[in-house]
Amino acid sequence: MIRESNPAWYDYFIALNSYLYQVHTLIMKLSIALAQINTYLGDVPANLEKHLSLIKDARTAGADLLIFPELSLTGYVLQDLVPAVAHQPDKDDPVFQPLLKASQDIDLMVGFVDEDERHRFYI
Repeated sequence: MIRESNPAWYDYFIALNSYLYQVHTLIMKLSIALAQINTYLGDVPANLEKHLSLIKDARTAGADLLIFPELSLTGYVLQDLVPAVAHQPDKDDPVFQPLLKASQDIDLMVGFVDEDERHRFYI
């Protein structure tokens, strides 16, 4: 009936339905978990253990992505501790190795001090 009374409207309706179907098939559900934690200033191993524990909890709760705060691996007011806690994120780093393994089941965003090849620090 719609097609016969208004062919332009019918064509628009069919195109809209087709578009909505395509959009619906592209939509992905993403569960995000936020970790607001108290860190131990300069104690990367203790903070790493806290991260790994929270990663396990988030994975169990069904999160797809777990976001930690800025400088979550090092603590925030570092001042002279920066060179001691800086890391280069790669698969051989003892801090990033367990995080890389944990990230096989959940995406992670962690905060740390990055040190480049020229020993410059990025927070």
